[in-house]
Amino acid sequence: MTPAAPTQAVGALVPASATDRKASMLSTTSTFRAYSTSPSLRVIVDSCSSVTTEIAEQLGVDVIEFPFVMADGDHRADQWESITPAQFYGRMRAGERALTSAIPTGEFLDLFEACAREGVPTIYLSLTAGLSSSVRDAEQAAADVSAKHPGFKIAALDNRMPSLTALMLAREVCHLRDGGSSFEEVVDFVRRAPDRVHGYFTLDSLRWLAAGGRIPKAAASLSALLDMKANLTYDLDGALTLTGVSRGRKKALKGLVAKLDGNYVGGPGLPIGIADADCPEDADALERQVRAWFEAKGTPCPEIMRLTIDATIGSHVGPGMVALAFWGIDRSAGGWNNGKR
Repeated sequence: MTPAAPTQAVGALVPASATDRKASMLSTTSTFRAYSTSPSLRVIVDSCSSVTTEIAEQLGVDVIEFPFVMADGDHRADQWESITPAQFYGRMRAGERALTSAIPTGEFLDLFEACAREGVPTIYLSLTAGLSSSVRDAEQAAADVSAKHPGFKIAALDNRMPSLTALMLAREVCHLRDGGSSFEEVVDFVRRAPDRVHGYFTLDSLRWLAAGGRIPKAAASLSALLDMKANLTYDLDGALTLTGVSRGRKKALKGLVAKLDGNYVGGPGLPIGIADADCPEDADALERQVRAWFEAKGTPCPEIMRLTIDATIGSHVGPGMVALAFWGIDRSAGGWNNGKR
């Protein structure tokens, strides 16, 4: 399928057409892709949710893209149009770094002002403040636009989750929207639901977290020497937290599946999510193990969503990341098997 080009966000927020996808920039430095056709609620996600063009079209969510810089200049996390996952992660494997930054406040102001002129209530699900300052800029922009347009309903919400888990939240938000839930009901859901979404992942190397200053470089070097694979999750505020280490890749993947025990709580239409950073074979192995876990329980395996980690998150975790996400017990209520007990 030919990927969609960005559609304009200033003025009329015209949804991308399946037959005509002419490009129009929000400004010289930003892109926004409009896929929503809902007359009741506009849902906006950012590219850190790893949303694909096809999923954005299916859900009817709009996408604003995070910027990053590589050796050849400025880029946008544009759903892998300008660079493929193999190219991006291949360059990282060769030693090149991708430097990320927050979405500028002015871009949020332009976007939210356009939404206000259209008049459809708008919710933006932002990458967690545990990983980026961007949500604070979005909140300020939403407040400014709300003050200018007092009858316009808009909320910029910290989804408290990154990447695959953020998309799983957005999917349920869209189901609520399509089922007739009000703006206020959806906002309340977004504020509560992240406590029920579990995300666990393993890294092939700690090199990239060390390069970004998130862990000591000596720890990354020792991990590589001993073939230790980091196991991580995110806390209730959306910040990354280490749950343990595994000797070798196979044990690391088994550790992800083990998180289903005592944590998984399924429901009608609630999927399992698996994502990878250019290591589809490992993601395939994880999927087989997940399906085997459900078979052993005598329970039908739910839908499994497969995604590629976007460039922004990928620049920090590096090639070889594999993630598992699912709806589970309330993490805020205690009894959460996060690997620390």
